[in-house]
Amino acid sequence: MRIKFILTALLGLVTVASCVDAYVEETSEGLVPVTLSVSAGETKAGHQFTPRTENTMRDLWILQYNSDNEICLKIPVDLEADELSATVKGLSLRPGRSTLVVIANFLELEPDVQYPWPGALEALYSTPIDAGLDLGGDGPDHLVMVGTRSVDVKAGMDIGMMLSRVCCKLTLVVHQAGDEFSDLSFQVVNAARPFTIHSSMDALEEEDLMDYAPETVSGKVPTGRADAVTRYYYFCENLSSDPDMQTMVRVSAKRNGTRRSMLVPVTSHGGVYRNTNYTLDLTLRPDE
Repeated sequence: MRIKFILTALLGLVTVASCVDAYVEETSEGLVPVTLSVSAGETKAGHQFTPRTENTMRDLWILQYNSDNEICLKIPVDLEADELSATVKGLSLRPGRSTLVVIANFLELEPDVQYPWPGALEALYSTPIDAGLDLGGDGPDHLVMVGTRSVDVKAGMDIGMMLSRVCCKLTLVVHQAGDEFSDLSFQVVNAARPFTIHSSMDALEEEDLMDYAPETVSGKVPTGRADAVTRYYYFCENLSSDPDMQTMVRVSAKRNGTRRSMLVPVTSHGGVYRNTNYTLDLTLRPDE
C-alpha cells in the first residue's frame, strides 16, 4: 500500500502554543497526562540547515502504538506559529510500554482530508509516504520531520524527542574556469518524493522518482565561485544501487557554438541520505 500525502484531524484539531496545556481526549478514560518536548536535530553531517523554515515546526502528528505494536492514539497538534522547539503539556496518552511517533509539518498540506495512518507499527515504518515536495517551486514552506521513541508511559512524566528531516538539501554551485562557456542549463533528475518513517528508501520504483523542472541561465557562465550560479533543491532519500535511478544533476552549456552536457551524481557513491546537507560545486573547464 502506498499512502498519498493526504491528512486529517482524526480526533479534532488540537490547538496549542509552543508551551501550554494541550490535548485532552473526549473519551479520556484510562489515559494519563504527560509532557512532550520536541525539537529539530542537526543533520547527519553535523551541519544545521540554515534558513529558519528548514528548522521550524508548524504542527505535529503524535501517534501512540501499544506494546502489541498496534495504534491506539492519533493526536494532531496545531502550534499556531513556527517553532524551533515545542513543549506540549497535558498530553493524554495510554499508560504502559509504547512506541511514540511524532511527525512535524504534515497538517498544513491537506488538513481537511482523512489520512490513513497504518494500524500496525511495522506497516507505518515500511510504507512509502509522499513528502509533498514541489519540484518546480522555490522549495517547501516547512520540511517534514519525524522522530520515534520507545517509552513506558506513566502519569506526569516528561518525554523528550529529537526530530530529523525526511528529506535532504542540495546546494548546487556552477561556475567556469576561463571565459568560453555560455547559456548554462541544469536540472536535478531522479529526485525521490516518498520517504518511510523508519527504514531506508533503498527499494525505489520508477514512479517514486521525478525530475525538477530544467532551468536555463542565458549569457556567459560566471567565472569563479564568488559569482557562481547557486540553486537549492530538496528531495527524499535515494539509496538505489541502480545507476539509472540514482539522483543526479544534468548540466550543459555552449562552447564554440556546440552544447556540451554531463550527468553528475550528487555524491561519489551515488546514494543520498535523509537529513543531510549536500553541496555540489561544479567548475566547467574547456579541457574536460
